[in-house]
Amino acid sequence: RVRVRVRVRVRVRGPGCGARLGTSRRAPRRGLGAPQGLAMAAAAPRRAIFTEAQLRQFQRSTAHRAIVELVKEGARAIRGVSGEPGTIPVPPVVARLKEAFAVFDGWIDDIPPINQPMRFGNRAFVDWHRRLMSDGPALISHAIHVGLAEASAAASPTGSPGGGGGGSGGGGGSDVDVDRFRLADDGGSGYIEESCAYLFQCFGHPGRIDYGTGHETSFVMWWLCLREAGALTENDTAAFVLEIFGKAYLGVTRRLQMVYMLEPAGSHGVWGLDDFHCLPFLWGAAQLCEDLSEQRTGVRLLTRTLTRSLSRSRSLSLSRRLSLTRIPALKSEPEPAP
Repeated sequence: RVRVRVRVRVRVRGPGCGARLGTSRRAPRRGLGAPQGLAMAAAAPRRAIFTEAQLRQFQRSTAHRAIVELVKEGARAIRGVSGEPGTIPVPPVVARLKEAFAVFDGWIDDIPPINQPMRFGNRAFVDWHRRLMSDGPALISHAIHVGLAEASAAASPTGSPGGGGGGSGGGGGSDVDVDRFRLADDGGSGYIEESCAYLFQCFGHPGRIDYGTGHETSFVMWWLCLREAGALTENDTAAFVLEIFGKAYLGVTRRLQMVYMLEPAGSHGVWGLDDFHCLPFLWGAAQLCEDLSEQRTGVRLLTRTLTRSLSRSRSLSLSRRLSLTRIPALKSEPEPAP
């Protein structure tokens, strides 16, 4: 006789994950992908990708699609937009966030590099990053609060704040609960702390003292968190890409890379135009999809990026340098192939 032993493993996922054991019903995903109208609870991000299979699963997820679509939305929003002052309206939330980044930039002057033998990685960056983690959330919370209040006042017929955010292009939606952007210690719901977890990562790694495109991706994740929470809307995309990313964020990261000698995280050597960034090329190219012959070349995102790359890179061949120097003089770029 042959005995067959069957072992049944039952795993309980917790409340809300299925009324009965053995059902295939799963809990709604918090945040991205959750059904409309479902209250989302803020939670600190944690690493969840450790294997190739988990990476492939993430690439098929709603979150991955949201990240890609946001990057595409940024390119569409600044297509043919010159970047000249006054070209696009700057919503109050974007203006206040830009002021917060100016404070981040000022901390570099307050924390000079340490005199140490090094090729890369000045330890003073650790002190700068520690200040970012301690003071950054309060600055972001204040910027969003003030920006939403100003947008609400501008949208109100009486000129006085009328609750949530402003109208079209004013930053945030009209039904946004501004109290959710308070710090948790001040009665907030934790949205600021959750989004700032990505903000802390988008300037470089304090342990390795390096910076790469993964940190740049964290900036996109921080932006996505603000969009999901309602602090920003699609109407704010062009201003956010050009003012926050193109000027404020790149201004801080470039200074960090130079002052504290951050190591490139994944350099491509002679095959890479920029050891640190990718998005300035993608979004900068979108600006050249229309005729921009009348604008100053210095305001173009791609021009500024190439100028910096040419001034710092010594590995590019002469023919490649000559080709790149012609790009800022282009009037327009042909339509990309479908």
